[in-house]
Amino acid sequence: MVHKRAIKAWDADAEVVQRWVAYLRTHVLAGVGMKVTMWDRVPLGIGNAGILVEDDAINPMLVAPQEIKELGNQIIQDEMAAAEKQKPLT
Repeated sequence: MVHKRAIKAWDADAEVVQRWVAYLRTHVLAGVGMKVTMWDRVPLGIGNAGILVEDDAINPMLVAPQEIKELGNQIIQDEMAAAEKQKPLT
């Protein structure tokens, strides 16, 4: 017989959750399995710090945000043109 329980802690302090999980792991009963999945949230725009580069020679994989926007617009235009070509004539 298998019993399952799920506990979800929304908007909890990360340190409190880590201490709680450590306590549960320390005091777990024999034969009881436990799986913990923790998700951390980061503020919006956290990825911009890695994108802004003064010199592209440092890492050619990193490009300026404007170039990313232009590439995205080009992809959208290409996809819309391809969709127009595939439309059946009615």
